[in-house]
Amino acid sequence: MISEDDLNNLPSDPSERKSISQYHPNQKDEIRRKYLIKGPCQPRGHDFPRRIIGNKARRFNPDWFDQYGNWLEYSLKAYKAFCLCCYLFRDQCGGQGGSDAFLTEGFSSWNKSERLATHVGHINSFHN
Repeated sequence: MISEDDLNNLPSDPSERKSISQYHPNQKDEIRRKYLIKGPCQPRGHDFPRRIIGNKARRFNPDWFDQYGNWLEYSLKAYKAFCLCCYLFRDQCGGQGGSDAFLTEGFSSWNKSERLATHVGHINSFHN
């Protein structure tokens, strides 16, 4: 079990978090609550780095925070996007819309922004 101090200092950056399944079963719900209260890691105002994809310089678009604000996260350490919902509720997510990319590997195919909408899914999806 982790201490109360550790519960109040859970890592914000999604690339630094350990899996929810690694926490003590009696603390998982409390950890989920802490992250839900904190909200997704969204470094607004950051100058996101560009990388060459298909002969074009591409980068994370901060407008996506407004479009997918309840779940989209960005890691300043990994330079990739992640999904807070899938992190917190992976078991219920059921692998929807490339959750592995948004959960463990991080998403960085900035030229394929339609995958963000695919990840969210339809109106009755896990994310909605």
